[in-house]
Amino acid sequence: MHNPTTTSPFQSWVETCTDPSNPDNLSDNSNTDSGNVDSLAVRLRQEARLHFQHLSSSDSSSPADNDVDGPSALSTVAQDLSKASSSTPNGALALLVSALRPAISNDGSVKSRMRGLHCLEGALEGTSSLTLGVRQAVGNFLVELCRIQGEIKVHNATESFVDAENLTAEEVTRRLQAMERAQQAGIDLNSLAASEDVRDSAVACLKALLRSRLDIFPTQQSKKKLLSEASSGSSLAQSMKEAKSVLFESIELRLKLAMRGVRYRCESDPIDAEDKIMMSAGDGYDPMDLDFEIEEKLSKLPRAKRSLCFELLDNALDGLTEDVTRGNSLRSELSWSESDFPSSVLKSMAKFASFTASCLHGETDPRCLMQLLRLLNKVQQVICPLFYAQNASLEVDRGMSDIIESPVDFPSTLIFDAVAPYYPVYFTPPKNDPHKITRDMLHDALMAVLCENDVVTASSPKTNGVDNMIVLAARMFMERLEPLKSTEYHPPSNGAESEEEDKIEAVRDLSTLFLPQKSSGEDESMKQIFSIKMTRVAPNFLSELSSTLTRVHEEAVSSCAPDNRKSLASAIRQFSSSLAYFLEVLVVCTGDKRSDDRKSSLWEAFVVNTINRLSPILESSPQGMHGRASTAYLASLAAGGGLETLNQVLSACIPRFLGVLSIADAPNSTEKTNLVSAMRGIAALMSSCRVTMERWERCNSGVRMHPHPLASYLSLIIERIANIFNSPEDDEGESLASAAVAALESMLSSGDLRSLNDHEVALLTNMFSLMAEAILTKEDGVAASGDPAFAFFDEWKKSCARTIGVLIATSLCEDEINDNSIERGNKLTEITDLLLRRVMNSAVSCVSSSDFQACRYDWITLATACSFGTEQVARKIVSDLLSRAVIELRSAQSDCPSMMAFSFISHTGGPNVAKAFHMLTPPSATVIDIINELCKPLNGGKSPSNENATRGQLYSAGVSHLQLPATIAKDQEECHSVERAYSILPHLIPIFQCPSAALSFVSLSKLVGQVLPPLSIWDEVKLCVSLPLLASILSNSECIRTKSFVGPLTTVNFMIRHLAEFVMRSDHESRARSAAASCLFSMLINFDDGSLTSQEIIDDVIVEALFESLQILQANTYTTPSPTTNDVLFISNGSVIESHFFRVENIFNFMSLLGSAAACKAGSHSKDAALIATFLIEMACTGASSFPFSITSKKFVSWSEEGLNHPSNDRLTNLSILPAFSFGNMISVHNGNPFWRQRMVYTTISLVSKALQNESQSRNPPALGVLAVCATLCCLPVSLLCESNLKQMIPILVAGLVHLSKDLSALTGFESSLYCQSDLLGLILAALIKLFALSPEALSRFTTVIISSLMLLCACTKYDDSFFPKQILALQCLENVAKAPSSRYAKLKERDQVVAVLSAAVDHPSAVVRQAVVHVRNVWFLI
Repeated sequence: MHNPTTTSPFQSWVETCTDPSNPDNLSDNSNTDSGNVDSLAVRLRQEARLHFQHLSSSDSSSPADNDVDGPSALSTVAQDLSKASSSTPNGALALLVSALRPAISNDGSVKSRMRGLHCLEGALEGTSSLTLGVRQAVGNFLVELCRIQGEIKVHNATESFVDAENLTAEEVTRRLQAMERAQQAGIDLNSLAASEDVRDSAVACLKALLRSRLDIFPTQQSKKKLLSEASSGSSLAQSMKEAKSVLFESIELRLKLAMRGVRYRCESDPIDAEDKIMMSAGDGYDPMDLDFEIEEKLSKLPRAKRSLCFELLDNALDGLTEDVTRGNSLRSELSWSESDFPSSVLKSMAKFASFTASCLHGETDPRCLMQLLRLLNKVQQVICPLFYAQNASLEVDRGMSDIIESPVDFPSTLIFDAVAPYYPVYFTPPKNDPHKITRDMLHDALMAVLCENDVVTASSPKTNGVDNMIVLAARMFMERLEPLKSTEYHPPSNGAESEEEDKIEAVRDLSTLFLPQKSSGEDESMKQIFSIKMTRVAPNFLSELSSTLTRVHEEAVSSCAPDNRKSLASAIRQFSSSLAYFLEVLVVCTGDKRSDDRKSSLWEAFVVNTINRLSPILESSPQGMHGRASTAYLASLAAGGGLETLNQVLSACIPRFLGVLSIADAPNSTEKTNLVSAMRGIAALMSSCRVTMERWERCNSGVRMHPHPLASYLSLIIERIANIFNSPEDDEGESLASAAVAALESMLSSGDLRSLNDHEVALLTNMFSLMAEAILTKEDGVAASGDPAFAFFDEWKKSCARTIGVLIATSLCEDEINDNSIERGNKLTEITDLLLRRVMNSAVSCVSSSDFQACRYDWITLATACSFGTEQVARKIVSDLLSRAVIELRSAQSDCPSMMAFSFISHTGGPNVAKAFHMLTPPSATVIDIINELCKPLNGGKSPSNENATRGQLYSAGVSHLQLPATIAKDQEECHSVERAYSILPHLIPIFQCPSAALSFVSLSKLVGQVLPPLSIWDEVKLCVSLPLLASILSNSECIRTKSFVGPLTTVNFMIRHLAEFVMRSDHESRARSAAASCLFSMLINFDDGSLTSQEIIDDVIVEALFESLQILQANTYTTPSPTTNDVLFISNGSVIESHFFRVENIFNFMSLLGSAAACKAGSHSKDAALIATFLIEMACTGASSFPFSITSKKFVSWSEEGLNHPSNDRLTNLSILPAFSFGNMISVHNGNPFWRQRMVYTTISLVSKALQNESQSRNPPALGVLAVCATLCCLPVSLLCESNLKQMIPILVAGLVHLSKDLSALTGFESSLYCQSDLLGLILAALIKLFALSPEALSRFTTVIISSLMLLCACTKYDDSFFPKQILALQCLENVAKAPSSRYAKLKERDQVVAVLSAAVDHPSAVVRQAVVHVRNVWFLI
């Protein structure tokens, strides 16, 4: 190919396009979609783009342009074309179009036309800006190419046929008829397809043309001339007029070319559209009778070609945005003051918006639908703001000025009519949808159009008498929320959502429409205050909206359905209160006096009118459904609205409620219900006042409102409550006294206690004293929970307890805020202090047996005070309780009621309790003080000095001669201290499982580090107390992630080694060792920095101990037949063997702990986990393995021949069960990522398969280790084991079941090894239960054998309670066998025998087993 920059610059391109001898990948009869374009066309496009990019870059800096003279400063079409030069982008483009016209015209071949269009598309892509004349000429040329071609070449095909594959008979007939008509008309269908691709290429060129920038000044001279005129003032008006004219003509040209391009591309060819293959309707388009021509034409295009047309409209919008931006730049340079557009331009924009909306009608393909919805929202963002004057925008600091309407309306109604049929969106994407379009995506795109997202403009509620988009969308949402009863309209549902859920989504859409959203297009300052959209509705519409919300809310409240209806009512209250708040903020924050009246009317229409409409019912019938719904709705307005809304609600409602309460003397049942409802209503309103005031204080840096909104009502409320407080109760219906106490509680939390006078304080004092007597007086007996009297008094006392708690919290908080409180405040504080002392003394009183059954109202009081008050209130109560607990522990009491009370408030007192507890510092009692007291002797006989003297006896001559005892002797005194500590720990452990416990980690870890390793019996007692608390902190991942958590790595690494040694010592207390293991596991996962590895721990702690124990076991254990029976007896030192057997078990369990920690930590530690897992499996299967991190393999245990023949009676053979159980413990940990267990199974499954192959060739009973491994693996999720491995394990499971069920005598001993066999039997049964539930076909051939073994287990009745759980598992497995769909013949054959065995087991000594036997027998009866 020649260089295109020769003297005839474009001749080589033209020759390349028209020369038929050029090789290509495209023939005249081939399909020319984007995937089959020939290589020459691609090369032409690339060369043209690079060439015109070079021209555009050199044109911007070329000095030659300054010498170009012209008759005018601005460009015209004639000038642009007459001055065409190959050295300028615009001129070169005009010359290129002229040169390529023969190749692109209808006379050329498809090949040459496609190449020419690709070359032109590259040129348009490389051109940075175009003048109006060049754009118009090239655009008209391309638009004509988008039309259906009048002349199409006839290709001489020797034969034509229809491929009938995958076609119905009707489709074949229709295609044959179309082919026949085409041949008669002299038209080839393949040529038609190629012609369609030419039109698509023309559309692609038009896309590049429309999105290019406008060059108002074709030369640098014209721009300089206009700027000089602007500076001198000469002929500026004429020059400005010409510049604006070019800009406006460019906007109109872009829009007209885009619409013409889409219309021409949609034109049908001469063949009937029904019979033409390429013009059949695309997927996702509903055939329907459309009113507009464009809709009918679009319906005949395939989806891909419709999408191309929509992209053309999108590119026209991009070009329009460039023109507007260019105009703004010109306006700033020339001080252009006008901002309106002429009517012709606005009409073109409105026509373009209407045209785009018309394209949406009937579209159902989700891809095109998403594309069009986003395009319509883009139309709103770009065009809608141009229809209104600049001074019509809404600004927060200036308010809303008068709106100047344009002479032409933006077609919001047409856009709404286009998108409304798609609301609500019910779309379920197909499975494995590659486009990933979801219902939420379609819903968000639709809501963006309905809400006019990111549209920065303001309009009146009605533009020229027509509702705007916001009003239209809101009415549609309201119709979904409350369907019209005059019609048969029902909210559409896809079956997955109920009607209530449909309405909840309508409320959610209303919130999206009117309330500020994070995705809003307003600036940040405005987004935080209110949404502009709420100003685009009229007051009468907001009044209508409020009426709809109240009606639907009342219907939801009165519904019997408790779930969705209540959620609907809650959603409505939340939306209405939020809208009221932002409407009030709109009035307060915008200070433009010209618009204050309108904005105030918006708030009055939604809030004041609603209050006036709903409040009268509160005086006449507050107990009715309408009254209760109105109370809830108005209370939500008061809580969620602003201060003005709160004052309006209080002034309208509280006087009416007080009027109802004035008839409190001897009310009848109806009047009593009214009184209760009125009292509850006052309580709700006062709670709403508290919420509003708290928000006010947060927004105003803690400044309190004065006067308080409740100040004028407080005195009357106290008097009404005092009058009702002592009224007699008939115990029928809802308690009036309880309602009065609830109102008093709300008053204490909401009102200003500093404004109380002496009379009010006296009334409150009397009521508080009566309530204190009620909650502190202990009843002689405990009433039945179902007794109505008990229910009444329980409700009454709980209400009193909560009220006293709120009083304590409120009074203590007031003391914190104002130390110099006024005299009336001091009087209330004195009452509070007295009540707090009485409640505290009662809470720590001795606990009797009846107190465990009765409700502790004094504890409820303290918990309420902690949850309602500040952290300082909780700290005062917690500190007092802990101080009393220390005194009780020092007195060596059998119980500790202070700790019981503390345990209750830690559960129910909120997060402040935990924070206060962990932040306590001396001289207050702390957790370290509690631990120290728990670690002292009960009788207090040893003083600290005596204890130090006792410790000194361990140090013979100083630290260098330190002599540690071989074992720590435990005496009775230590055991009693440990047991008392473990009776107190359940009250402390929950407080160490919260995130605040991170504050105590450092002090607790230091305490543990000081006594590790324990040097005395009291060091071990300290570990018994502190290790469970430390384990609670470390096991809480939320606590570890907290910012206040501080983990000193040096202390942790020091503790890891000593904790490992502590865990391995069997002479330590078992519960303390378990807590130490938990601490070690958490430390290895969260804190180990790599300085102490699993290899070092194994080498230092495990290796020697394991070798020693295994050698002792093998040396002291042998078997011999009994002289009287054939049983095998153990002849050895029983106590020594037993201790070393436990030691080996501990070692294997400890290795599983290290392995699971390494696996959960992942990374480089995964290799350590794999080595440990391999070691455990090899030890279980063969007894020989290379120790982890060791190269050589060593035989740890040698099985005897007698042990292999009788594995149940051989102790060494039973050792193989232990590593299998340890491996099961390792993979049962649920920390870490979800894939490490799969990795462990993959690592070890080959070893298991090899052991299974050896077992299949052996005639001995199944090896217990291999059996345990298989049972452990079968209990894992089936997804971790492939089917072949599972089938390989099932035979040995069945063989193990048969072996153990026939040798039940081996399970009756008390030795450790026999307990292992019993646990193995339970594990086998659990694995079989799972397999019968998930894959019963795999067990079908073993059904008879399994049934026989299970009957042996069920028939056993002479063993102790430890065997009963295995029998329960056997019965459950027997039930699963009966319910399995396979092996019906085998089950029928065994049914009678099974029923007989189960009938005999009905007299089993265990009631649980008897019930299970009856149930399973009934199942077998029904086979």
